[in-house]
Amino acid sequence: MPKGPTATFATRPTLVDPVHVTSVSGFRDGELTWVAFGPGTTGVQGVRVRENYDKPCALAISGKSLEQGSRDDGDEELNICTDGFRFPAGALSFLNGLSTSDKAVIFDGNPRHYLRGIAVCTNNNNNHRLKGIRIYPASVGTDASVNALGSYEEFRQTNCSQWHSAVYCPSGQVASGLAVHHSDEEITGIALRCRRVVASM
Repeated sequence: MPKGPTATFATRPTLVDPVHVTSVSGFRDGELTWVAFGPGTTGVQGVRVRENYDKPCALAISGKSLEQGSRDDGDEELNICTDGFRFPAGALSFLNGLSTSDKAVIFDGNPRHYLRGIAVCTNNNNNHRLKGIRIYPASVGTDASVNALGSYEEFRQTNCSQWHSAVYCPSGQVASGLAVHHSDEEITGIALRCRRVVASM
């Protein structure tokens, strides 16, 4: 008997729980804030930090869906600045309005690269202020494959003195957010909030 047509189903990469939180690169502090996207398809592609009088007091992440060709999915942020500073509104403003008080790092060379590892640099003072970030990519295929890459992008302030060990998501996972350690006025350390990449119908 002749066979009927074979059904085909399109798959797409998505992120699923549970969330895995890495150890901290840098220093733990008295407060912890999650800067994260919820469950779904949005992975982190960039990090921006703003200083106020030498204090790293605001951090934003830029995200993009793991689905091929999809648009930028927006920003999430932590803001403990005391001068009324606000990041520009909207995902497309992630790299706009940068001043000498702002630094940003993003995987803008390849839309399939997402955050899998992070290392922070701090000053050499007792306040442990964050003064630099390195982000390490993984390439996420349209079939939900995750290929860890050894390269990184970085920014550093002039008083970046000590690079701390990088922390990484487990194999097959990428970051959907950050766990940011800080005091009332300044950021001192960062961990990753990782989710597993799977193929979804």
